Amino acid sequence: MHEFSMLTGLMRKIAAVAREENAAKVVAVKVKLGSSSHLSPTHLRAQFRMLTAGTIAEDARLDIEEVSDDAAGAEWELVLDSVEIEA
Repeated sequence: MHEFSMLTGLMRKIAAVAREENAAKVVAVKVKLGSSSHLSPTHLRAQFRMLTAGTIAEDARLDIEEVSDDAAGAEWELVLDSVEIEA
């Protein structure tokens, strides 16, 4: 359930950025993936592909930066870092 919540939250944020920027397409997404988030980069990529199918972010490149230790607790998180769009 934690994974689903993180991924749906990520998708909501991506969609919000796309709406705010009047994007025609999301080209790339960069995230920070905490080492204790219970998601592997491989699993995240697969889930991202499934969740973006048929959306404005379909076929977007997913760049993942793994975070191993952070005083703010980000090692437990999936954080949206940036969204690259086409207008």
